[in-house]
Amino acid sequence: MVKEYGILPEEAHYSCMVDLLGRAGKLEIALIFISNLPIKPTAPIWRPLFAACRCHSDLKMAEFISKQILELDPDDATVYVTLSNMYAEAGLQADAEEQRKLMKMKEISKEPGCSWIEVYNKIYRFFSQNKSHSEMPKVYEKLKQLMQQIEDIGHTDNEKEDRVLYHSERLAVGFGLISLPAKKQIRVFKNLRVCIDCHSFMKHISKIIDKDIVLRDNYRFHHFHHGSCSCGDYW
Repeated sequence: MVKEYGILPEEAHYSCMVDLLGRAGKLEIALIFISNLPIKPTAPIWRPLFAACRCHSDLKMAEFISKQILELDPDDATVYVTLSNMYAEAGLQADAEEQRKLMKMKEISKEPGCSWIEVYNKIYRFFSQNKSHSEMPKVYEKLKQLMQQIEDIGHTDNEKEDRVLYHSERLAVGFGLISLPAKKQIRVFKNLRVCIDCHSFMKHISKIIDKDIVLRDNYRFHHFHHGSCSCGDYW
């Protein structure tokens, strides 16, 4: 960049490099890269490595990086939630609960998940457990039918069905399925990172109903096509 194009790297470039190393599973190299930066690492530079720790189940490094992020952004609820989930997945329930208690003690609240979809030039927004829209009974019924089809092929959610079945991104997709033409691609936006169960759900239904689904969360675009996602299950 510098030698051939005369462009000086900025925060976004460093963050992308960390993300690339994290995707490749080179977490230690990414950490060394951050440590040798000519600028003081910012939260946006640390966050891709934190996400990589989650994807590659490196709890020890995640604990270290979480401290770096919270020093820069003490109110980042995502750090507490992600670390709590990692502890839970590792069977460390006491540590997982401690992260939740810290959030409560510091009065840090997780931003409510919201997803939206455009149908015939109108934007429809959905929150988890949303029941305000007149079409919600049809949406719930459609999602239950899809969930049954997914279970018939041997897939189950990691979380309880009543918790994840009505996540905002599923409601938006369900609404799109009953409202848009059969051949119309479904495009949904979400303000938070899509959870692992919903990500798996989208892959399955893209194959079952043979329809492409594009979901843009706060990390990246996910293009679900015939049972797979463009992110390669890394996000």
